[in-house]
Amino acid sequence: MNFLLTFYIYPLKEKITLSESQRFYLDNPRTEEEISVLKDYLIRAYESGYDLRLPIHSDEESVTIEDLLFGFRDEFSQEDKYVREFFQLYERERVFEFIARMWVVARFDNEGEDERMNNEHKKMLEEGEMSFVLLGDDHPMSFALLGDDHPIVVNSERLANYCSLLSLMCHSDRDKYFGTSLLLDPKRIDRMMPPSRVVWLTFFFLLNPSYRSDAGKWEFLPTAMTEIRRVSSVLEDAFSEGLSEKLIYIGSILRIASHHTADTKVRVLLLTTVIELLLTHNPNSQRYNVEDSISKQFQLKTSTLVYLNDKTRDINHIKKQLKTIYGQRSNIAHGNFGAVSKYVNNLSKVEGKEEYFDDLVVDLYTYIRAILEEYFKDKVFVDFLKNS
Repeated sequence: MNFLLTFYIYPLKEKITLSESQRFYLDNPRTEEEISVLKDYLIRAYESGYDLRLPIHSDEESVTIEDLLFGFRDEFSQEDKYVREFFQLYERERVFEFIARMWVVARFDNEGEDERMNNEHKKMLEEGEMSFVLLGDDHPMSFALLGDDHPIVVNSERLANYCSLLSLMCHSDRDKYFGTSLLLDPKRIDRMMPPSRVVWLTFFFLLNPSYRSDAGKWEFLPTAMTEIRRVSSVLEDAFSEGLSEKLIYIGSILRIASHHTADTKVRVLLLTTVIELLLTHNPNSQRYNVEDSISKQFQLKTSTLVYLNDKTRDINHIKKQLKTIYGQRSNIAHGNFGAVSKYVNNLSKVEGKEEYFDDLVVDLYTYIRAILEEYFKDKVFVDFLKNS
């Protein structure tokens, strides 16, 4: 399977291109093997006991999977002919397969490796040899068995990095964004991996209209699609200018910060490096105190771009917050955790004016997005600012 699972659920008539150069797409599972793998994944999540387990259908008054599906159908079948046609195939006895067919996946190029390994496995079986790479409906393959330089591993990670960058640039969470990716799971699905703990909660929230909000409109594909297309087009233009490795690398930092750590200190350290990468340069150590010089660059250049991005923002507050961020970044980088604790203890606890260490992470995401937006508008100016 050459796809990762998103948190979008919507029947698509055809795939949606995210990046032609990287060969990334949004799509539904199409082949019987893809549908079967995702169906099994959904069933395992449903039967696991640690996720929301709605009844499939019921004669009593309760929310059921079927109710949510039919509500979705009634909401969109009038404006989308394909939704109407898709729901004509619904069979209660095959509900998990039906949902698998409408779940949105993010595709990547596996460079023919699935087919090659399938053929190799069949050949080894025919020759009576033991095969440790097992594929197909009866032979699950463990993603962990592949080496780090394997095309499936490399390309799936590039897609996960890309999705983290895309999510930062198109989310609608305003000042509440904390690194969420449009991927429900950043790992490639196979029959040996445990399912995500929020599969059916995702299904419930995305198909229940009462839980949709303006701030969360990017989490629902029909309302997210315009912005996804716009941002993916901007990213593709940047890739065509030779920026793919730089931007995918930034995406990798974003992915690590959101998916691989729950430690706010680590997140502050990682996200600060993105701004340093984009805007600061190494000063002459014979003329400047390096740490002090980078801190001043960080504050001045970032506040300039963030203000240019939105002139309703208070530039003095931005600069002050950036000074705090860089100060805490330095404390963390140098192991001065006593100073970090002192900062946390001094944060406001006044009702209605509460402050949290996590606020630094939220602000960092806001600043990184603003810098990237300005970078895409005028790369020459931002590069000039970086080198000044």
